[in-house]
Amino acid sequence: MKLVGSSNLPLEQLEGSSKVVILGPGFGTTAEMWDVAQKHLNPEMYYLRFDLPGHGLSPAVTEAFTVEDLAGAVIDLADSLGINSFCYAGVSLGGAIGLTLALKYPKRVKVVLPICSAPKFGDTDSWIARAQAVRENGTAQFAESTKDRWFSKRFQERKPELVEQTLQMLCSVDRESYALGCEALASYDITSELQEISVPVMVVAGELDPVVPYARALEYSQQLGAGSIIEVLGVAHQAVLEAPEVLAKHINYSVRQNK
Repeated sequence: MKLVGSSNLPLEQLEGSSKVVILGPGFGTTAEMWDVAQKHLNPEMYYLRFDLPGHGLSPAVTEAFTVEDLAGAVIDLADSLGINSFCYAGVSLGGAIGLTLALKYPKRVKVVLPICSAPKFGDTDSWIARAQAVRENGTAQFAESTKDRWFSKRFQERKPELVEQTLQMLCSVDRESYALGCEALASYDITSELQEISVPVMVVAGELDPVVPYARALEYSQQLGAGSIIEVLGVAHQAVLEAPEVLAKHINYSVRQNK
């Protein structure tokens, strides 16, 4: 499975660098969701972004995969660019990939920031039903209901064009790739393994996030071997889009402490 990466400098220049931060997108969005936040990130670091299967620049897939497979694909991407170790920040599914990297590849990752993410999302039956619905009618059917989960009411009023642009990312995802992603999330649950994670983890929670409420984020952060948590006020699930400067500040701090 191939994940397509993009960087703030030519990819070949990343080889051997120890100053790389990999940025993971949320399910249903592309690497472009990092555009604004990245402008506020430490310019001394190099940033590698990637798209999930069937999202953005990454090719569509037709075979089942797991979140652990996605973490392995991130390692493959890093290997292809000669990156031996890196810091990582990811949103939602991108954050789950980060937690899995910390669990399965602790020697490769220096610090992980799972943003509005969790060691398990929802229940299996709901994800399986969503996968079936997408295969039948595509992802656009979920755009309206997704709006209130992804964005606070205030942000929807202030930035309607950005909200619609982001929802268009969801509508543009390859249908089968998204359905397979739903099935990957249906089987994803590393809750019982959190205590095995020794990599520093800074959990980032959105105050208004209905997908991963702060109480849930606090609960799993306390199970991590080297975990801590911060809450970003006034934002829902897409915290990187609603508060890009705040998220950049926390990423910069965590990277500086662990680079």
